[in-house]
Amino acid sequence: MTDATNAALQITQDRAPVANLAYTKNWADNGGCTLNIAEKTRGPLQGIAITDNTFGTTTKFNCAILYPATSPIAFARNLYTDARPIKMIKR
Repeated sequence: MTDATNAALQITQDRAPVANLAYTKNWADNGGCTLNIAEKTRGPLQGIAITDNTFGTTTKFNCAILYPATSPIAFARNLYTDARPIKMIKR
């Protein structure tokens, strides 16, 4: 996933709660933050896993993953293309 201006992947709860989503073994880049997760008004997301992904370094805000601090996210083995580990940014 690439060439986005907002996010390569946007996960929101606009219409219904989001639960049990796995984002695994992908390559993604671009956007303000490449992966943007938002609760909206439906409370914390449940069962979200982000594992074994590779992220490019071409983002507007130097941000691979933006997520709400109140949503528990299983996060492991995510790297930038230059092998640096990803640090998720809490909203």
